[in-house]
Amino acid sequence: MKIGFISTSNYALNFFLKEYIDALAKTNDVTLISNLDHGIPETRKNVNFQEVPFRRRPHPLSDSINLIRLSRIIHKNKFDVIYTISPKGGFIGMLAATFMRVDKRIHFFTGQVWVTRKGFWKFLLKSMDHIIGSMSTFSLIDSPSQRQFLLQNSIITESKSTVLGSGSISGVDTKRFTPSVKARHEIRKKLGIPEDMVILVFLGRLNKDKGVMDLALAFKELSKRQPNTGLLFVGSDEGMLEPMQKEIQKAGLENKVWFQGLTPIPEKFLAAGDIFCMPSYREGFGLVIIEAASTGLPAVGSDIYGVCDAIQDGETGILHEAGNINAIAQSLETLVQNPSLRKKMSAEALKRARSEFSRKTLLEKFENFHAKQVRF
Repeated sequence: MKIGFISTSNYALNFFLKEYIDALAKTNDVTLISNLDHGIPETRKNVNFQEVPFRRRPHPLSDSINLIRLSRIIHKNKFDVIYTISPKGGFIGMLAATFMRVDKRIHFFTGQVWVTRKGFWKFLLKSMDHIIGSMSTFSLIDSPSQRQFLLQNSIITESKSTVLGSGSISGVDTKRFTPSVKARHEIRKKLGIPEDMVILVFLGRLNKDKGVMDLALAFKELSKRQPNTGLLFVGSDEGMLEPMQKEIQKAGLENKVWFQGLTPIPEKFLAAGDIFCMPSYREGFGLVIIEAASTGLPAVGSDIYGVCDAIQDGETGILHEAGNINAIAQSLETLVQNPSLRKKMSAEALKRARSEFSRKTLLEKFENFHAKQVRF
């Protein structure tokens, strides 16, 4: 069977879908189609690569040219199945696959950009998801609550969509993300963090939708009542680093807040923390919450679709109203001042991550899905 995977960025193919691709390549010819933002995927048997220079943002001329390029690639390869992931990859991919009459067209929904947009852009981006849903022969959604949201908005249908297991696209590497006293000491020593300080960790892109400014403001309030608390941000800056640093400096908390850019060892920085924070305004699932759980961290996160599947409120962490800075501070303080509760939630989070979200479990779910849905 000939199978194509399409994504705007090859990061999704290299990271989220790698195990699925490798599994299918054992008995099928697989072609990966994306841009080269994160380099050419590693060479392996039965896996080919075709470059299409997708742009992340809408660009009518470039997108039209890429639609033609992609249609030619699909026509030349005569794919039996097309999998797409990412909004742009799904939109252009589903258009091309439908035009070229590919029999099986499956899209991974991993969150909706339009949730936090307004006006024309919300209408445009939501319309794109409508088209993806209608042109897909089936949709894989990465969380139960996101699936309900998409059903309520008529993006997908009940009979043509499902969630793999309890959620997420590919699960967590439980061997990589695991509690490590060694990593905890190593990172704390490197950054100059006291061993007895309770550290809150955020891991992800530093942008407005992730609620990082809300976290910084909540920490200002928390630190007044819990002075032996620190905050560690890990991730690439998308316009929020400077304004956050200004707020931290105004509060005189520079010695309690650390900023670490993009890193190839996120598991070590998670292991150095005590509580994971995800005050996001939109998430498809929040895999990083499960990665933190697999490292032994309870989480405090927004009560929004996606995140509410990754955090079991009162068991593996605490949910709060999105954008409510006082609620964020109060939720964090509950865990900071109660080590026994933190320890209990840590154990439950670790147990759930390993039993429900391991990559092995998700791979088995995907292989069963593929065998059932992709039949000729």
